[in-house]
Amino acid sequence: RQEWPISCRCRMDCPIAVVLISREARPLLDVSLASLTQEQTLGFELIVVEGGFSANANLALAQCSAPLIAFLTAGDRIEPGRLSGAVQTFQSQPELRQLHCGWQLRDRHGTLLAVEQPWLQHPSFGWSSLMQQRLVVPSCWTVRRQAVLEAGGFRPEQDNLAPLDLALRLAGPAGTSTWQPQVLVRHTPAHQPPWRHQLRQLQELLEPNWQRLPASHQAWAAETRLDLALEGVALAWTAGDTPGAIDQLSKVPNWSAMPLARRAPHLLEHLHRRYCRGGLKWDRQAVMETPAWRQSVQLLHRP
Repeated sequence: RQEWPISCRCRMDCPIAVVLISREARPLLDVSLASLTQEQTLGFELIVVEGGFSANANLALAQCSAPLIAFLTAGDRIEPGRLSGAVQTFQSQPELRQLHCGWQLRDRHGTLLAVEQPWLQHPSFGWSSLMQQRLVVPSCWTVRRQAVLEAGGFRPEQDNLAPLDLALRLAGPAGTSTWQPQVLVRHTPAHQPPWRHQLRQLQELLEPNWQRLPASHQAWAAETRLDLALEGVALAWTAGDTPGAIDQLSKVPNWSAMPLARRAPHLLEHLHRRYCRGGLKWDRQAVMETPAWRQSVQLLHRP
């Protein structure tokens, strides 16, 4: 049996390493490996690791020698230019620590669910946009290896949120993080832990970041806390736990800051995003016809 991680170098002077993460998805490796062959003009290291992201990504860091690292989750596919474009951007911006491109969201059958271009909503990629978006898609993410080592690498205790945790620590002054404003990945969401566990992990990761903000930024912190609470509602809803979603909605803070007419559309936006991110088909009308939605609207109209 082959021991993991497996390391393969195409050249000794590769400008970039690809860390291919296989978590209970070995049959999907062929899909990802085939997409890498499209980068025919670029030499790269390839390191395949199996298991949890954080601990094994740190193993990969120790294995590779390239100055840049691009991640790829088994089952995802990259488009031509994903790696070469990242290399060009990093070479032209010496202070850059991390880069993130856009992606197509597809279900496990390959059906297109949505096209994510986060720079349209958040023109600057950095700490603020990460706190609002609360997502790093590893297959879309490239980092400078030295910056990751100086930041202490991945924290194993963060598990599924290890990429977001590291991205927040890498985000620094202007010029250290930027978008690669192209849709260069076909991403299929992986199985997620129970929604309450996901929400608790997010709260534990983000709360210290909010607490470090000065008093002048606490209004923004309150807005992003509200957004996270609504994400909890959407997590429960898409997990099929509508009673849990209603209970979570009843506890959402700071509604008074949002006009009544904006509340229902805002919750629908969260549900839509979470359906897509979970690899689920979104049907707005079907959601609005459910008893759970009618109950939600009653809660949304509280003073």
